[in-house]
Amino acid sequence: MSPATPRWSPLREPLVHFALGALALVALEAVTTRRRRPPVAPPRPSLTAAASSARNDDPREEALVREALARGLGDGDPVIRQRLVQKLTLLLEAESDPAEPDDVTLQRWLDEHSDDYRRIAAVSFEHIFFDRVRRGERGDLDARSALASLRDGEPLAAAWLRGDPHPAGPSLPLRRFADVTRSFGYAFARALDDLPAGAWRGPFQSPAGWHLVRVTARDPGGPARLDEVRGAVRRRVLDARREALVRAAVEGIVRRHTVAR
Repeated sequence: MSPATPRWSPLREPLVHFALGALALVALEAVTTRRRRPPVAPPRPSLTAAASSARNDDPREEALVREALARGLGDGDPVIRQRLVQKLTLLLEAESDPAEPDDVTLQRWLDEHSDDYRRIAAVSFEHIFFDRVRRGERGDLDARSALASLRDGEPLAAAWLRGDPHPAGPSLPLRRFADVTRSFGYAFARALDDLPAGAWRGPFQSPAGWHLVRVTARDPGGPARLDEVRGAVRRRVLDARREALVRAAVEGIVRRHTVAR
C-alpha cells in the first residue's frame, strides 16, 4: 500500500513566505515614516481673523450662526427675534445725530417741565456746638453763657472757639430740610425754619448736644433758572430728539417691508 500524499498548504510555499515578509517590511516602513513626519496643521477657517475680530466672534461660531440662520433655525424663536430687534435699535440710536438745541429751545423745555427742576428750599447757617458727652447737662448753661457774650459782627472763627468741635464744621451752606434733619434731627431742623437771618439764636438741641445758630441766607426754592440746570436740560432735549430720530427710522423700515399677518 503506497503512502498517502500530504495535503497541499500555501503556508509551505516559499513564494508565500517571501510575499508575507515583503508586506511586513512595507508596513514597518510606513509606521516609521509616519512617526518621523511633522504634524499637519489643521485647515484654516474660511472666515478671516480680521472679520472675526471686528465682530468679536469666533470664526467657527460665526460660520455656525450663518448656517443656522440660512436654515431658518431662528424663525419663530421669540428670544432671537427680540435680540435682533434690540441690536437694530441700538444701531439706529448710534447712527442718530440730533441737532444741538439753542437757548430758546432749552428754555421752552424747562418751562414745560418746570416741576422736574424745581429748587427745594434751603438755608445757610453757622453754629457753635456744645458737646453733650464732653459737658454733660452743663452744656445747656455753657451755651446760654456763650450766647450772652457774643458780640455783633464777631468773626465766626472767634465765636467757634467758645464751643466744641463738630464733624460738620462751623458753617453749612444751603442745606435742605432733609439734610438738616439727617445731621441734627427733626426738632433742630424745624426750629431752624422759623429763625430770622443775621443774629445768633439758641440754644437748640440735637441728639449730640446744644447749638447756637446764626442763619446767614435762605433760598425759598421755586422754579430753577436755565443757567442752573442747563446741562441736565440739554441732555433731556438731546435724548428726546434722538428718540424721535429712532422712531422715524423704525417707521421707515416698517414701510419698506411688507409683513403678512
